[in-house]
Order: sequence, then C-alpha cells, then structure tokens
Amino acid sequence: MKTPTCLNTVLSLIVALLAVAAPRADAAGAKHKSLIDFSSQEVERDGAEMRPIKKYTWTSGDWKDQIRFLPKQGLLVPFLGGKGNFGGDKSAKLSEYGFFEVMLVIGNRNKAQNIRVVLIDGDDTEAVWELPLAGKPLGQSLVYRLPLDKPDRVDKPGKTPGFDKGKLRKWQVSGDWQDARTEVLIERFLAGQ
Repeated sequence: MKTPTCLNTVLSLIVALLAVAAPRADAAGAKHKSLIDFSSQEVERDGAEMRPIKKYTWTSGDWKDQIRFLPKQGLLVPFLGGKGNFGGDKSAKLSEYGFFEVMLVIGNRNKAQNIRVVLIDGDDTEAVWELPLAGKPLGQSLVYRLPLDKPDRVDKPGKTPGFDKGKLRKWQVSGDWQDARTEVLIERFLAGQ
C-alpha cells in the first residue's frame, strides 16, 4: 500500500512543479517566432515523384551549388572559400520583435573570421549584420541576437531611410569575401523580443 501512496505523492509534486513553472515562462515575456527552420525539408509531390523544396532560392560565388542540406541539422557551408553567399525570399512582419536570431554551428575546419546576415525590406534596403566566428566555440549550437533597429550597416538604402522590420522580403547569408575557408551549419532563423 505504501508504493501507490508514494507514487501518487511523486506524481502530484511533478504536476505541481509543472503548473508553477509554466506561468514563469510566460511571465518572462520571451516571445519568439520561428521564421525558417533549415533542419527540415519539405517535398513537393507530383504523382509518385517527389522533389525536395529548398529553403533558399539562389547561391553564388564560391558557394554556388555547394550548400548541403543535412537532415535534422541544417544547411552546411562545407569548408568553402569566403567569397560566396546564398539566400531566399521570406515575407514576414517583424514589427513586434526587437531581434533577428540566427542559430548556427561553427565547423571544426572553419578559418573564416566572420559571416554576414543580410535582411532586405520592402523597398530593397539591405541591412547587414556581421557575425564573428573567430574565438567562438566550435561544434556546438550558438545563437546570435541581431538588433533589428541597429544593423552593423545599411547597404543599398531604399527610398525610405532605415530598415523597415515590418516588411521583411528577402534574406541572405554571406561569406566575409576573404580567402579563408568557411565551414558553418545554419540551423534556424527566429525573431525574438
């Protein structure tokens, strides 16, 4: 008889702890929005034929046709020269968010000092953030929080000054345009507060 009573007590404690922990997470106000999960790949079916749908629409430079999808991991830049990039279309309204978050893993062979993330708004303003790689841990997931209101610089300003976070249209990941080889795994893009 003591075993069921003990089990009921333990289960009651677990339920009580979960009930208390849930409001704390909500109270913290940490709001996130998943924008692109590069670790999964959808397929398009045409009868018996299936074609993968890529999360990016173009590649160029040293990275042209070299980006690799690793199931349940992300998109790999597999130790390529730093003079390349890839990107795609993504319409999103990020007005409620303060940060664009990039989850990535720096490969063990990486020699690049940094990579760049470029977000392009509705009037083609290109906001650029530099993500330092040198001195960061290798082989583990890292999160870079990029303040949407403060890019490192703005390339190709549009008609309206500044980056309009309410009208995200395109994105790109770019090398540092140096000879050092880049090895990074891009896992996910998120918006956060």
